[in-house]
Amino acid sequence: MRGVANDHAKRLAGFFNSIILCANNAVSQRPTKDTTMQIGMIGIGKMGANMARRLMKQGHQCVVYARGQDAVQAMVKEGATGSSSLEDLAGKLAAPRTVWIQR
Repeated sequence: MRGVANDHAKRLAGFFNSIILCANNAVSQRPTKDTTMQIGMIGIGKMGANMARRLMKQGHQCVVYARGQDAVQAMVKEGATGSSSLEDLAGKLAAPRTVWIQR
């Protein structure tokens, strides 16, 4: 699994201008119109999906990707923007791109 994660990270480096990894408690205040963000979430299992839900609940926009499209579709039903590939995820994020990689 570690090799797969490393392969994904290497591929991402070519697609994103910047990758910012966020801490679990990165969102501590309710955002205002000027402080909302768009964030890509790669890996939306139990932990990643809950993090995306929390961010969306606080007004942020999440673009999600997972190898299993069932997980992506479940998050789309909850308000996330789905993506079918890493390239698609990159294309749906505005620059500068912010991505959380959950493995």
